[in-house]
Amino acid sequence: MNSRYKNQCQSCGMKLGERTADILGTEADGALSAEFCKHCYQNGSFTQDFTIEEMIESATKRAIEAGAPRILAPLIRKGIPKLKRWRQNY
Repeated sequence: MNSRYKNQCQSCGMKLGERTADILGTEADGALSAEFCKHCYQNGSFTQDFTIEEMIESATKRAIEAGAPRILAPLIRKGIPKLKRWRQNY
């Protein structure tokens, strides 16, 4: 994996930061996921059946709602296809 994306959810691109239970998703056995956030991954499965375009829209909307400037939208669009969940599509 490209180290640039190492500290991001490998589905939506959200920063994982401290990697604590309040941000990380969970595996089927209840263990914290090393790669995915709680919004994208719970109990060993993805929480939404999104296409890559739907994920880009959702991630962009969530980033803007969290206070990120709209100028980040092209970066989100460019970055999501490089994440593990989506890489096989490109």
